[in-house]
Amino acid sequence: MMRNNSVLFRADANAEIGAGHVMRCLTLADALAERGWQAAFACRDLPDNLALLIQVHGHVLHKLPLGFDASNSGLAHAPWLRAGMREDLAQVRQLIAAMPAAPNWIVVDHYALDARWETPLRASGARVLVIDDLADRAHDCDVLLDQNLDRDPADYRWRTPAPCRLLCGPHYALLRPEFAQLRLESLARRQPSQRLQHLLISLGAGDHSTVCLAILEALATLPNTGLPFVRIIKGEHVRLPDRSWPFPLESFGFVEDMGHHLLWADLAIGAAGSSIWERACLGLPSILLPLAENQRASTRILAEKNMAIPLLPEDIPTHLPAIIRRLLAPNPLLHAMGATSSAIVDGAGCRRVADAMLTMA
Repeated sequence: MMRNNSVLFRADANAEIGAGHVMRCLTLADALAERGWQAAFACRDLPDNLALLIQVHGHVLHKLPLGFDASNSGLAHAPWLRAGMREDLAQVRQLIAAMPAAPNWIVVDHYALDARWETPLRASGARVLVIDDLADRAHDCDVLLDQNLDRDPADYRWRTPAPCRLLCGPHYALLRPEFAQLRLESLARRQPSQRLQHLLISLGAGDHSTVCLAILEALATLPNTGLPFVRIIKGEHVRLPDRSWPFPLESFGFVEDMGHHLLWADLAIGAAGSSIWERACLGLPSILLPLAENQRASTRILAEKNMAIPLLPEDIPTHLPAIIRRLLAPNPLLHAMGATSSAIVDGAGCRRVADAMLTMA
């Protein structure tokens, strides 16, 4: 089958999976499109699958129908697929067969897929790039990207074929261009004398109503003198009570200009997913909340390196007020966390990944 500088992304989003997998694929798709490539997405037809956003960015979207039970694959995240792995593979192969030209690259960002899905597609002649965070299963790919801090390429050596190129660490973090564009301005405003005046709460696309409410109630226990202005960017499923708070509060739904919200903030309370690299690029210090089991390791590592303050969701009522009190006083910790974070993420990771793909195309 003919190939013509095209790439097919296989990723899903919903309230359980979150938006991060599709969003980072969308970032890479945009970068490749700027270089003249055509991008298409194959996504399970789930609520909150970001279908409209993919299409607004000018990429083709193919919706995969819901299938049978996925639990037979044996993978920890198998239920996320909402189909059997063989069924998913058959659907994608059928999709490719109907295309005017087969994709040069297939990019897969899904914890419920492994080498059993990748091998047949790679054998058909396409190159395969896997985006992973877990290092918990085998892959058959030409390139593997894991943007986690302190990820050792050795973690994948026996999980990938010998010729596979391993791109490991936040040096390759897939960030939208806005973060690199705002980086110098953001770093310039973060001085050792910086005070906590603007607090951003951003926990991702899932239903984190309980966690958001716990944060607000914890902040409300503080003396209202000097409390920061609070801004929440929340998923559409988050519901908060209609009540007054002893601090200024504004709320936003899904935003595409996240960089400007991070630029505004002096501190973020955020989930410990891929958005940590957006905040790090702009030198924004964070209180990290691991909202999924697979986020706990990254939270621990970032805390050990003094890049963030860790906070378990169940500890919000007892620990968050003390943390905020400490940061409201003149405190060099805000600047120190931001400076340490910004030193490891420069915002050019997406360009590096796209370069790696195009040199192998």
